[in-house]
Amino acid sequence: GVRYVGDTCSYNGVIAFSGGVDENGDPLLKNIFLVDLNDPESPEQLPITAERQDLFSLDMNDNWLVFTDGSRKGGGLVKAYNKKTGDLVTVKEYFAGQPSLSLSGDFLAWTERTGTYMDKLYLCDLNTLEYITVATFEGSRYGQSKPSAKNGQLIWAEADPNSPEGGPTRSVIRYVDLNGGGGKIGTYQANTYVHDPVTNGKDWAWIDADHGAGAR
Repeated sequence: GVRYVGDTCSYNGVIAFSGGVDENGDPLLKNIFLVDLNDPESPEQLPITAERQDLFSLDMNDNWLVFTDGSRKGGGLVKAYNKKTGDLVTVKEYFAGQPSLSLSGDFLAWTERTGTYMDKLYLCDLNTLEYITVATFEGSRYGQSKPSAKNGQLIWAEADPNSPEGGPTRSVIRYVDLNGGGGKIGTYQANTYVHDPVTNGKDWAWIDADHGAGAR
């Protein structure tokens, strides 16, 4: 079996995880394994090996398995493995932290630290590897809030521009239809603070504080 397990994700009865050891037997999350829950004793190792150091932030669907190939000090490569063809492509290099990846169909979304006080939300079409900047966060705590893409919808949190000064912190949830919505961004007034919102394409959930004690 695999002695050390890193990031995991699951889809349609299959779990993917990074794992492995270095030449000294210490954890080195350099490979990716698939486990079919109908046959959990026989994990399949994919033909993927870390180029930098460890493999983080896995997500997958019918066609794609995406992950970051990065250094524990931060920085690395966003990569995508085509499950149908076996092709492995580099989507983009990043230079700080380890972004969290979220996958919907052929679209991949992530927020990346691009400057000392700047974060950007990117959306990439994995068929063409073309990506756009969907939102920019300058000196904002919302740059640390993860986006979520699933079943044809992308959502993320931003500050409510109508929140009164000195009042409680309120957020809005922005949303985009990835299946022919023309790129139009919609807005939902949450009337509360929103962090790390997630979607299943229809329903949303979030936590009402940054990670820590008391968050719900």
